Amino acid sequence: MIAVIADDITGGAEIAGIGLRYGLRVVLSTLSDIPCPDADLWVVSTDSRSMCVEDAEKITYHTVSNLTVGGIESIFKKTDSVLRGHVMAELVAQLKAESKKKVVLCPANPASGRIIMKGTYYIDGIPLHETGFSKDPDFPAKSSAVKEIVGVESAKHPDISIKDATSEEDLKSAARLRNYETILAGSAAFFAAFLEIMGHHTLTGKTIFPVLKNALFVRGSAFANSRKEVEKSSASGAYVTYLSPLIIDTPDCEKKINDYASEVVAIMQKGENAILAIGEPVLQGKEAADKIKNLMSEVVSNILSKVNVNELVIEGGATTSAILYKLNYTQFIPTFEYAPGVVRMKNRNKDNIYITIKPGSYQFPEQIWNFKKNESNINVKK
Repeated sequence: MIAVIADDITGGAEIAGIGLRYGLRVVLSTLSDIPCPDADLWVVSTDSRSMCVEDAEKITYHTVSNLTVGGIESIFKKTDSVLRGHVMAELVAQLKAESKKKVVLCPANPASGRIIMKGTYYIDGIPLHETGFSKDPDFPAKSSAVKEIVGVESAKHPDISIKDATSEEDLKSAARLRNYETILAGSAAFFAAFLEIMGHHTLTGKTIFPVLKNALFVRGSAFANSRKEVEKSSASGAYVTYLSPLIIDTPDCEKKINDYASEVVAIMQKGENAILAIGEPVLQGKEAADKIKNLMSEVVSNILSKVNVNELVIEGGATTSAILYKLNYTQFIPTFEYAPGVVRMKNRNKDNIYITIKPGSYQFPEQIWNFKKNESNINVKK
């Protein structure tokens, strides 16, 4: 069995999708538990990116320890491709838990235009700190020098090597450095390269895209492209409910949440897919982002208590984690990879709902971003 630890749910889903692509039996869990024996790939999302650094270290150490108790000898550490999160602290915690000596870190994803050349990170030829990631509310990119981002030079542990990568072959070359005392860490693309050198191959055959009926789309991203996409869909006739962030901490917040949920329920009772999005104004800062994701989770939970939803499509890692935590959904079996990072999964403990997850910075594939009338029967919860 192969195990992977991701620091957020969208990263975990991206790895799960790759496992599906390579024909592996995959389980994605948000619990730091011992893996079940019927999986080829066990993926754990710790959500440590949303934690303080001390808690991130603790949960990483605890998760790695549980995996080793479960018989896993080699654990890949999935990091954000642009190195957001507590990357250094978690790698050092994993080294201690596994009693290993070295880390080969390769966060690049050349196929997506994300490369590292001579120690500098570029996205489509633009230095990282000059891209939209410089405005990330939690981990803004203040430098494009990967050693500065991770903090390797100032770290107490010297054996973390960040590799340049401008091609798929560079990723495979870095993956070949794996041995009994070395941890591999990095992007989903690096994990795919690792599977390739381990002898796994992608499945072939005709792709049949699932039809998303009775679907609730939750757009929790603050990225400008995401907001424009929602506005365009609304202008073309899609049903969009905008949540005002200004209701947060107001006396009638609970009533407003119920009103928003009722609006969405009324749409879905008509046989339509619905979009739930954050409206204006755009609030900045981590505290505001935390409150907004919790607002989203409250509204979604309210909706699901009133109407059966077959497909829950969520954008943004923080929003996804908050919603899944509120719903107490903890384990998933991936069933379809629409595109890298956009993965449809079955709730392992609740058969009648599928969850599709997409990182906020990724685009929705055309195959899911449509809002045709749903002719199926809608069962309203009393």
